[in-house]
Amino acid sequence: MASTTTTIQTHRNSENERRYMEELAGQILLLATLVATATYAAGFSPPGGVWQDDAGHLSGDPVIRSTQYVRYMMFFYCNATAFASLLMVLVFVILVCFVRPQDNLRIIVIPLVLIMILGLLSLIGAYAAATFWDMLTAVYTALLVAVVFTYVAIERVLASSQEKRANGVTSLGGERFREVHMNLASFALTVTYAGGLSTPGGFWDSTEGGNRPGDPILKGARLTVFFICNTTAFVASLLVVVVLLVRKIRRRMAAFWGAILACMVLLVFATIVIRKRRWSMEAAAQLEEERMEWEKQAYSSYIQFLATLALTITFQAGLHPPGGLRQDNGDGHKAGDPILRTMNLRRYNALFYCNAVAFIASLACMILVNIRPLLKYRALEQAMILDLLGLAGAYAIGSCREQTTTVYTMGIGGAALVYVVLHVVFLDDTDNNAQRNKDPDNRSLINRGYGLFLLAIFVASITYQAGLTPPGGFLLKDDESGNQAGDPVLLHNNQRRYRVFFYCNSTSFMASVAVIILLVNKNLYVPAIRTHALSVCTLVSFFCLLAAFAAGTTQHLKTSVYTLVLLAVVFFLAILLLLLFFLRSVIFLPTTTSQQTGDADADEPIKLIPTISIIAVDDHPDRVYTSRRHANRMYMMTVGVLVASVTYQASLDPPGGSWQRSSDGHNAGHPIMQDNRRQRYLVFFYSNSTTFMASIFLMVLLLRKPKGRSHIEQQSPLSEFVWSMTLKLMLMLDFLGLLGAYSAGSSRNSNTSVHVVAIVFSVLAYFTIYVVVSLLWHKGRKKPEDPDDAST
Repeated sequence: MASTTTTIQTHRNSENERRYMEELAGQILLLATLVATATYAAGFSPPGGVWQDDAGHLSGDPVIRSTQYVRYMMFFYCNATAFASLLMVLVFVILVCFVRPQDNLRIIVIPLVLIMILGLLSLIGAYAAATFWDMLTAVYTALLVAVVFTYVAIERVLASSQEKRANGVTSLGGERFREVHMNLASFALTVTYAGGLSTPGGFWDSTEGGNRPGDPILKGARLTVFFICNTTAFVASLLVVVVLLVRKIRRRMAAFWGAILACMVLLVFATIVIRKRRWSMEAAAQLEEERMEWEKQAYSSYIQFLATLALTITFQAGLHPPGGLRQDNGDGHKAGDPILRTMNLRRYNALFYCNAVAFIASLACMILVNIRPLLKYRALEQAMILDLLGLAGAYAIGSCREQTTTVYTMGIGGAALVYVVLHVVFLDDTDNNAQRNKDPDNRSLINRGYGLFLLAIFVASITYQAGLTPPGGFLLKDDESGNQAGDPVLLHNNQRRYRVFFYCNSTSFMASVAVIILLVNKNLYVPAIRTHALSVCTLVSFFCLLAAFAAGTTQHLKTSVYTLVLLAVVFFLAILLLLLFFLRSVIFLPTTTSQQTGDADADEPIKLIPTISIIAVDDHPDRVYTSRRHANRMYMMTVGVLVASVTYQASLDPPGGSWQRSSDGHNAGHPIMQDNRRQRYLVFFYSNSTTFMASIFLMVLLLRKPKGRSHIEQQSPLSEFVWSMTLKLMLMLDFLGLLGAYSAGSSRNSNTSVHVVAIVFSVLAYFTIYVVVSLLWHKGRKKPEDPDDAST
């Protein structure tokens, strides 16, 4: 009896250990994705800005490379190392998803943690170099980081003495709750990193008033308060991340919740400082129902991630269109107007409407994805196709200045789609019935597709932004060489390097969009994954991303060599991992025992991707309710994180830009739109502020410990109802505020704002008509069967 109890307890601990490792790997993947996005963007937009002329330096070069060389080199090397480390994490996790499970997941997860810590250390170095404006900033950052690492070391030592406990592994419910914390900490880490690199008001590009080029325009007490708040939030979020990654650190609730509270409060306070400156089921009963429920959850999760990321990148592209902004009034334009609008109105209008359609389609999907009946009629699938086509059109129009390159860019996406279809047609010889008997739910393929999907949306989001705002910026006025305002600076400085960046970035973006389109289509993604067609497209997209980063992040040989060496290491390790996993799959075959017992999990990949909560047939109703609530909480937290991120960045860098000089009755660093279009700026300001605060409040509400269904029904049904309705209200404020901020910030006259509102109603009307027609059509198909059913 005692041995049986011991065996059961050992099995339970082993299962909990596996779940813990899977959840930890999923959290690392999320963190790596967000931070890699921030470091990729920072490589193209370094702190201090870039030169706009060739007076003794190269235009498009970082200003601090000329004024503070050591500081720039430290930032460059640390940022590039962080990006390469985080890319290695992404590659490692995606590759592991295609192999059979290990008995000991520590072999896989521990290297992930170590690489992630290396990336975080590099991120700290890059942040310290970027914010090194004077001795105060250097000392304050060093002290905060020292306090964090001292705390972690002490807690690690104390935890080692209490390592052996009866039930040392945390329950799955606890891991799910910590997943919410990791989302919040990742958000704070990325936005404060970006905030430290691009201070509000911008940077000086001349020695006007005795200032040094590359120094922040914002001065005095307000800059100090902003720096202290932003840096403290950065370090506090770093502490939360380390506590969640390092399992043997004892999670003292006071310090843990104190760090989370510090992140939220200081972010809000930093935003206030910026703006004051400007203003002085239940469970299923049958296996088929379970399969359909699982596929609906997977499909909904795809839509949620894609729509949220598409919403954020189109919001940023609408506020900061490609081509740059006018810096002065004259020649029929005002300061803050998009240069592309005055140089090529037709191209600008096409870009504006494609981006607006993608933004509104994303917003509609985020609202409609929670209406479960829509999943039956493929309305969301069509919406996401519309969204992706809008993104592809906006990219092709906004990243090019010539018709030939626009056609070429669109052709890349079409070629990727054609390749996948041909690949599937000629190489997929698997018998459908045999495959269905072998894997009736296609869960292993869906899990693999989920990993490819995450990597694809990560690549698509950063390449979309890089394509519209290339490294080095844009020419702000026509020069004597015949170059036009709005053209990329890198194109005229080093045409060969720019071509490499442009074509690699475009190939990466279009291939990622093609992968996403195929993954959204339920009929194509299973054979495309089974034949590895999507894996080939993803691999091409990934390595083109590396080449684009190497070509665009620097214009000098020394730093280019370092970048190429780093990326070569990533490439070599990826190939090495592929070979190791392939050899393991050939040498270590499934055991005879698992074959005899028909173990269904023998051939399934390791689920290190943050997968969908699966509702099993025999699940307890309370567990089913908890799983669905967790999925809903994660969706709301993801929305809150990304919306707060883009609105925080929009407050640092408002649409229309900031004045670079103090003249004609305005001050350097103040928003241009505040002086030129005050009413429009007010609408943007209040909408953006409302959205940011609603997102912060939403995330704070989601930090509450979730309760079971039975506990809610017995003790607090009213409070739970109020809490749920408050969440929905904050989510609706997010959507409405974001729409208002986009409408006001992306346009410069009332006509385009009216057109944005018209697009909103057109998209919603289309979905309404489509769903109604589909519903009537399905009812019409069922009517002829009713008499037969009645007679039987």
